[in-house]
Amino acid sequence: MISIYTGAVHTGKTTSLRAWAKESVGTGGFLTPDRNGSRVFENIATKEVIPFQVDSTEHAATLEVGPYVFLKSTFQSGIKVVAEQIDNALYDTIIIDELGKLELKGEGFAQIGYMIAQDYLNKHFIVIVRDSLVHQIAQKFEFPCYSVIRDTTKLLPQ
Repeated sequence: MISIYTGAVHTGKTTSLRAWAKESVGTGGFLTPDRNGSRVFENIATKEVIPFQVDSTEHAATLEVGPYVFLKSTFQSGIKVVAEQIDNALYDTIIIDELGKLELKGEGFAQIGYMIAQDYLNKHFIVIVRDSLVHQIAQKFEFPCYSVIRDTTKLLPQ
């Protein structure tokens, strides 16, 4: 099952999903909350937090989208987390925060988009996508079926 959780930019999608995940059992994946003005990568299962958004002059191995600069290594960490959790029976639901402009270009977490399309019958994937990109993301990764959710109360109870 694929649920695309959507809304406009900076409307609290990550914050509301974090609260939902905290009350859920069997939920993995990752969130990319804003902490002190920069995005970090937060593994939902382990609570590990690693740097994600950086100043462009700090690191060479980065990807840029608009004014934002992200560490390539953190994208690889996200891909690894999702790949491991897809194969782990402990996780029924996997949250991906988020698929967007980089993924439409085949960068960032794009590999995860293809994983979702392959494994959507085995897990419940909740994917954050800004509202203006929902149909482009679904088409790019050939999601066979998906629901669009704008409110965490519409997600399946855990």
